[in-house]
Amino acid sequence: MMLKRNKEGFTLIELMIVVAIIGILADIAIPNFLKFQAKAKQAEAKSNLSAIYVAQVAYFSNTNTYADTIAPPAVNTCMMDGATVLYENTPNDGSGCFCAMNWKPAGQTRYTYQCGNNTHIIDSKLGTPQYVWDCPPVITTSSTDISFIAAAVGNVDGDVYPDCWSINELNALKNEFNDI
Repeated sequence: MMLKRNKEGFTLIELMIVVAIIGILADIAIPNFLKFQAKAKQAEAKSNLSAIYVAQVAYFSNTNTYADTIAPPAVNTCMMDGATVLYENTPNDGSGCFCAMNWKPAGQTRYTYQCGNNTHIIDSKLGTPQYVWDCPPVITTSSTDISFIAAAVGNVDGDVYPDCWSINELNALKNEFNDI
């Protein structure tokens, strides 16, 4: 009795075609995925700048001026809740906009936040901090008693260009320079 061999399986050409199709799909999908991931990271800047706007409006309703126009106090430390140091000495003078309106970003940040006539900065905790002067059209965070501009600058896709956002007293959120 002779055994009959079953010759089922894939040929080398069929396997090569499948590998080529997977390669083409990867070439299309990976850049789109990275772009989508970078856009999701931009949500941090939008959310925090909107929170700064709300905090500024609340501050304005109490003092009739925006927080970033106040003179810095002599103390070089900002204690937000009496225990947590928000920032100290470098690069901020420990006063001004963020401390006055009792705002700080939640969790780990990818962006550096800035506002005021003086340099009031909260650095990003992830990656290398970038500042408004890194933005191709520099965002001027100058303010008066009746206006303000706050900015967020970060690098969401790992290249050399920053992602630059701003918001003002009219709640105009602008992507000054898109890093994507």
